[in-house]
Amino acid sequence: MASQRLEDLHTPEQYIRLAATLESDWLKLKHYLVQRRKDLTDPKHLADFLDITEQEVLDFEQYDYDPTKSQLNEYAMALGVRIQPTAHEVANSETTIFANNEHVADIASSPISLPDSQFSTLGRVVQNV
Repeated sequence: MASQRLEDLHTPEQYIRLAATLESDWLKLKHYLVQRRKDLTDPKHLADFLDITEQEVLDFEQYDYDPTKSQLNEYAMALGVRIQPTAHEVANSETTIFANNEHVADIASSPISLPDSQFSTLGRVVQNV
């Protein structure tokens, strides 16, 4: 199989749209988890269960907070939610990779910084059960 340069797979605009779509997918997941928490319990109870501070839960729930995969998993596990990731290849013919995302220019022009992990390890969550 011949090796292909990744830069040649898509145009820069397609990569920007894909990045915006990926960001939107993670935000939707996070918003679902936050709504589930609000439907079930208050931030203090979740914080106690995860052995973190209530402020850390409130920080996680902020719109601009970019949680790590392990934070999402622990938050989901505490709420009894299973995350089922799916992946599919984006075809070159796809002109609209995302819909209704008015902040594409902001996402494309500003770097996303990842915060340091503030959540406990999954092992500590399991010990609390």
